[in-house]
Amino acid sequence: MKFYLASRYSRIDEMNEHRKVLEAAGNVVTSRWLERPEWGRMDDEHVGDPLWSTWGVAVSIEDFDDVARADMLIQFSDEPRTPTRGGKHVELGIALGLGMTVAVIGPKENVFHFHPRVTIFPRFSDFFATFSPVTGRGFLFEPKFLVETR
Repeated sequence: MKFYLASRYSRIDEMNEHRKVLEAAGNVVTSRWLERPEWGRMDDEHVGDPLWSTWGVAVSIEDFDDVARADMLIQFSDEPRTPTRGGKHVELGIALGLGMTVAVIGPKENVFHFHPRVTIFPRFSDFFATFSPVTGRGFLFEPKFLVETR
């Protein structure tokens, strides 16, 4: 199964640990941002810089494509009022728009975390425990609601 891991950038080390767990179980993680530690240097103070715009175009296209290549998006949420730029929320919207099932790890942050195709797990270990190693794909939990997309 192919997964996209969505989180705020400052959690990159944690996401790479989860990536190792998923890949060790025979899965693919499509999140190329995990291979780009230099991207963390582009923060809000650079917004007016022309390099930021060039970077933003490249990152947005790559992230969109990576989400689209996945079978499922796993978003790692944060406690309310944690400073973040919000890219993970856009990625979740892309996944829902593509008809994907979404898992959110952590607390509900916004109205889309209540969407019927979103399942909330308190910890990554709770999510991963639902994975079926027998089939190599699929989960023991059933998505709450399936929406046919056209």
